[in-house]
Amino acid sequence: MEQGLPQIGEIVRTARKAKGYTQADVSRIVKITLKTIQSIELDRRYPTFDVLCRLIYALNINAEQLFGISSPVFSVAQEQTIRELSSCDEHSKRIIFATLSTLIREFRKT
Repeated sequence: MEQGLPQIGEIVRTARKAKGYTQADVSRIVKITLKTIQSIELDRRYPTFDVLCRLIYALNINAEQLFGISSPVFSVAQEQTIRELSSCDEHSKRIIFATLSTLIREFRKT
């Protein structure tokens, strides 16, 4: 693969694992062969535009990050946490934010 291009395989693999999917699950959902998803994750081949769009949708991948144009402020793990938080109901979000605020204050004391 060419130097300087985003590591699509790593991004796809991380997103797949975050969703709890196996490679077989993704191949079935995205309608590609198991060998294709394996090759993509190993960066042995790039997906076609159509397959890439299906992967982005199925795995909830941040397209900006995938193409290397996202804000450098957030890591892959931070982006995943934000996506997970977005799927919570409002009551759960309030609890999470209150807990985080308390933890941050406690860590600043040390």
